[in-house]
Amino acid sequence: MTTLTARAPGLDPHLPYLADVPVSAIMGLVLIFAAGPLTDLAGWSLPPSFFMTLGVILLPWAAYNLLIARKPRPAPALVWSNIAVDLSWALGSFVLVAVYWSELTGLGAALLCAQGLAVGAMFMAKLLGVRALLC
Repeated sequence: MTTLTARAPGLDPHLPYLADVPVSAIMGLVLIFAAGPLTDLAGWSLPPSFFMTLGVILLPWAAYNLLIARKPRPAPALVWSNIAVDLSWALGSFVLVAVYWSELTGLGAALLCAQGLAVGAMFMAKLLGVRALLC
């Protein structure tokens, strides 16, 4: 029996940034154009403009991810600020669940938690690729 000792090549560290482009853009548009129904689904007291504002923020965020994805060696400040925002967004999702727990519908809490987990996974993917991306 032979044992394979060769490691699979690592994934391109630009991929998480590239994947974040359409996800952020689509989510941004959904939050902008469905802010009212999403607020009703969430069941909390925050106005629809909260979701709409997040949607507007996500559109340039998609472009920011594209900027990083297209640079062979992006500036460290670009990469680290992107990672910091992802971490903040993920943690913020769970803070919102904790603060508005008594108001949120079950679906609203589940969607916010799922969104926090998804952004947290993106944060981890970007963090794992930092060394390869910057060196």
